[in-house]
Amino acid sequence: MIEKSDLILWNEIIHRIYSMENFDEMRRTVLQSIKHIIPYNLASFYLASNNPAQLQCKPVGVNITDEQLQQYLDEYEEIDYTRWIFMSGKSMAYRETDLFSDAKRESDTYYKRLYEPSGIHFSLQLSIAYQDTFLGILSLYRAREDGDFTDDELFLLDSLKDHFAFRLHQQAVAAQIGTLVLKGKTHYDTADYITKYHLTIREIEVLGLLLGGLANDKICEVLVVSPHTLKKHALNIYKKLGVKNRWELFNLDI
Repeated sequence: MIEKSDLILWNEIIHRIYSMENFDEMRRTVLQSIKHIIPYNLASFYLASNNPAQLQCKPVGVNITDEQLQQYLDEYEEIDYTRWIFMSGKSMAYRETDLFSDAKRESDTYYKRLYEPSGIHFSLQLSIAYQDTFLGILSLYRAREDGDFTDDELFLLDSLKDHFAFRLHQQAVAAQIGTLVLKGKTHYDTADYITKYHLTIREIEVLGLLLGGLANDKICEVLVVSPHTLKKHALNIYKKLGVKNRWELFNLDI
């Protein structure tokens, strides 16, 4: 049964998904927070890869080393018997035991090579997608003696899918404009703007779209913000860069 205190902490987890600016820190912190409500032994959070040869990349984990996280990508991803779920482009939480019998799993090479050496048996996973596009996978693992994940735990993790889908989609948008194009010819690394002008990540996103020539209504649509919020970000950018409007911004030699 879900306790009131669990729901309060779950609400805090949702807040962290949206409010923590450092993306990797957000993923790791959320994994650690989830453990207080859904106990587990190991956890990982991979993002979707743009590399055609791989479905996942950039993992963070709890109680898993960076070497083990990378080993999955190098040796086990291709034989992962749940990868078809990632490829479906649907957001969903699921237990492996709901998909496959223990006998089938335990006879599989993937289970023998990854699960058995790690001392894990049960898994609860959240496949995250936005508009039919796979964005990432969050996985929680337990040892056999700790028992399978419950229906309540499945329900709780599933309740995060839309929140994660929104945040991961926003991160993907930011990555697409990670290198700004000014005046159609010059490329700048976002780190230069962060260091030199003290812009936030959100301001970097807005700056890239402003300089890309997008209309305000389109920028609001891309970033899912109100016109008022966009105006506030734009004014902050103008102030930090020492200009008064978009025309001066576009003609600024930076």
